[in-house]
Amino acid sequence: MTVPTDQTELRDVVRAKGDPAVKGAYQLVEEFMIAANEAVARRFAPNATIKSLKSRDEVMLEMASGRVDCVVNALVLGLTAIAKNPNLGTYKILQSPSVTVASGCAVRREPDKRWRDFLSVWIDYNRGIGQMREWFIKGLALSGVKPEDVPVELNV
Repeated sequence: MTVPTDQTELRDVVRAKGDPAVKGAYQLVEEFMIAANEAVARRFAPNATIKSLKSRDEVMLEMASGRVDCVVNALVLGLTAIAKNPNLGTYKILQSPSVTVASGCAVRREPDKRWRDFLSVWIDYNRGIGQMREWFIKGLALSGVKPEDVPVELNV
């Protein structure tokens, strides 16, 4: 693995699949994110009534119908959900606690680590000059998220 390309925020709150070959992997990632978000909610909001659901679609339906007050969600999922349905409310990044999951590039394990090391330096360089944030915002725009809707405190 390379150095992390980004830190997926799990402290974010949303308020007021196609190809069968990748469906299993997508479902696994979705289940991981739901479980991680639930773990964060249980740890940092011990007095809340927590409702666990099977998919992000179910989560957004619960939010849209008013059956839940808030949703702990990762940044990409929250922003894209609100872009598709502004009636969900607003998106806020909580200041505390800060809980993140690192994402990195997987590369084949080889005795010669120069390619992995090059990628790690390239990632650090592009993060340092703000290129990662620019690419991230452009990627979100493909899902209808406007640049001004991306929280300024986002650290990509």
